Amino acid sequence: MSSTDSFVDEVTEELRRERLYRLGKRYGWIPLSVIIVIIGGAVWYELRQDRMRISAEAFGDAVLSGLSEANANTSLGLIRTDTDGQALLLRLITAAGATTDLSFEEIGPYWTAEAESANISDLYRDLMYLKGQFAGGTGDEQRDLEILGLLSQPNAPFAVLALEQLAILHLKAGDNTQALSILREIPERADATQFQQERIQQMIDALGGSKASDE
Repeated sequence: MSSTDSFVDEVTEELRRERLYRLGKRYGWIPLSVIIVIIGGAVWYELRQDRMRISAEAFGDAVLSGLSEANANTSLGLIRTDTDGQALLLRLITAAGATTDLSFEEIGPYWTAEAESANISDLYRDLMYLKGQFAGGTGDEQRDLEILGLLSQPNAPFAVLALEQLAILHLKAGDNTQALSILREIPERADATQFQQERIQQMIDALGGSKASDE
């Protein structure tokens, strides 16, 4: 390689370095900012997780302590909640505790009233309605039929359980034909567990029916 070529290469390399230096000086803050954002995000996430853990532990301790008090409902009512989930859980615990002082005939209407008064998601409202039906219903057969009709809609989360309760309601009313018709639907449903399918089939057999729709 001639001295001229070597000189050209040195000048070219120096120009490249100078260009990289200028680019770094002009845009170097970008990767640095990205790194700061990533680190900051990781720190924020860890702090948030710690706060959630501490809050959950404190809430759990408060609930356990409240349940051990003589007047548990009053103690539970004083617990501070940090999230909507904690508030909902506390409401369910408090409601369940309140039913211990009620007669069996009062429990169903109580859960129904809780479902209708609570500002909660449809999932937990349906759960409260279903608990009311498990406890004997509202005492109004037509109202119970309406509730179970809503709970047993195809996409409802507790549809299978609601259908079973609906069949039981018809059995209590002496309408075995309608009860069997409803029970026959359940084993074929995709959302019915094997245990539910077996239990329903036992009910069908006990009623002298079968899965066949032409019974």
